[in-house]
Amino acid sequence: MKKTRLEIDYGFDFSLYGITSTLKPFKLAWELNRALKINLSRVSDLLVRSKSGEDLGYAQFLHQTELTSFRLFKNKPEESATTKWLLVPEHPGFDFILMTTNRETDNQQEVMEALKNITTIEWCAFLPLASLKSKENFIF
Repeated sequence: MKKTRLEIDYGFDFSLYGITSTLKPFKLAWELNRALKINLSRVSDLLVRSKSGEDLGYAQFLHQTELTSFRLFKNKPEESATTKWLLVPEHPGFDFILMTTNRETDNQQEVMEALKNITTIEWCAFLPLASLKSKENFIF
């Protein structure tokens, strides 16, 4: 009997930025709101199923309009989780991940400049999607 395999090729129309900071998530969201002139607010945690079958919750903040979307995630699961599985395991040094979707223009340079101007951010970098195996974690 011939087997048929369904392969889905997702379109990744977003950008990811890694952020290293000792701030609490709500304080970093407040700093990003000021720098980017957006309104990130806390929403329910992003749930991702680990390879061991455990559902892990990651703190999530969201700002969304018709044309743009900003999501701030904590790279590590909530403290109550028994495992320390990272949202982006390829970059364990980042404490937070900022996901942007802009259907209007490509504003990667503007976002990087704004992130670099926040004094409480120790390090930030653009994360190219081509090099990430874990980009499927951001399909929802």
